[in-house]
Amino acid sequence: DGYADFIKIGAVSSYINKGEQIEAIRASNLPIGIIEDIQPEFVRRPIQDNDFIILLTDGVLDAIGDMEQQDDWMAGILGEIRTQNPQEMADAILEEAIQYSGGVVKDDMTVIVTRIWER
Repeated sequence: DGYADFIKIGAVSSYINKGEQIEAIRASNLPIGIIEDIQPEFVRRPIQDNDFIILLTDGVLDAIGDMEQQDDWMAGILGEIRTQNPQEMADAILEEAIQYSGGVVKDDMTVIVTRIWER
């Protein structure tokens, strides 16, 4: 057991996948580039063996458009993925985002997934 510290300087959510539970880590600040005075937000969450931490660029979540539905959409994707391999999970998220956007990538799409293993 331990903690993950998130330093959020943009509006795009990050996620912790705990198997049946998906937690969105959000910041209340605006997307970077809209304001000049950037105030980072610090968020600490408990993590444990077999948790996944998912970091995305805004292009991945923008594929669905509606900001209010982005976390539900991502939770649905993560709930359907049946792999324990971080690279396969990242690939599946990216493929789903590209498919959902009709194959047209309007902004950069980067997905980073890490899995937590007990020492």
